Amino acid sequence: MIRTITILGLLFIVLSCKKEGALFQNPDASTTGIDFKNELTEKDDLNILDYLYFYNGGGLAIGDINGDELPDIFLAGNQVKNRLYLNT
Repeated sequence: MIRTITILGLLFIVLSCKKEGALFQNPDASTTGIDFKNELTEKDDLNILDYLYFYNGGGLAIGDINGDELPDIFLAGNQVKNRLYLNT
């Protein structure tokens, strides 16, 4: 009985493994018009060992900034300037 359950369990696991299609596509900057990179430069006094939250801080917000009912994108950077991309 245990052998049957084990075989059925393994068979279920093997048969349930299938390759799914891509859930996300990463379009390039020439397609989207967005060329933002949040690049971090570590220094002797500013690194993950001395500053625990070194890699925290960048962010993304999507909302209608200019009231045209189209979603605009705001990207926040750590060591780079923040960027606002207005949807036109």
